[in-house]
Amino acid sequence: MRVGDTAQRAFRRFARLCPKYESASYFDLCRRLRGSCRSDREALELLAVFETLRWLRASGRDECADAVEAVYFADRGRTPRKNEISYRVRRFAFARSMDERTAWRRLDEAKKLYLKFCESVVK
Repeated sequence: MRVGDTAQRAFRRFARLCPKYESASYFDLCRRLRGSCRSDREALELLAVFETLRWLRASGRDECADAVEAVYFADRGRTPRKNEISYRVRRFAFARSMDERTAWRRLDEAKKLYLKFCESVVK
């Protein structure tokens, strides 16, 4: 299993469980994640998704957070069909007037940051 697969799965699951995470309070979000996960580890992994998005926006890298939302949060995180991720990346890149490779790089930055949060939060 590739490293990006775990991040993708976490992003999609977070989108399914917390579609309106931006308007929810932090404590409500924690309660919801803890109630919908089997273990504290799973809840912390999903909370790392929230922290990743929040940190990206706070550090001025909104483009990375927008890429994650456009690609992995589409259709409330349902499992994508064949080539659907690529099509979403192309649509995002076209809408932002950027190269497709740049969009993939933005997603990669978000995935790497998520994995760093997972390392620090889940031990």
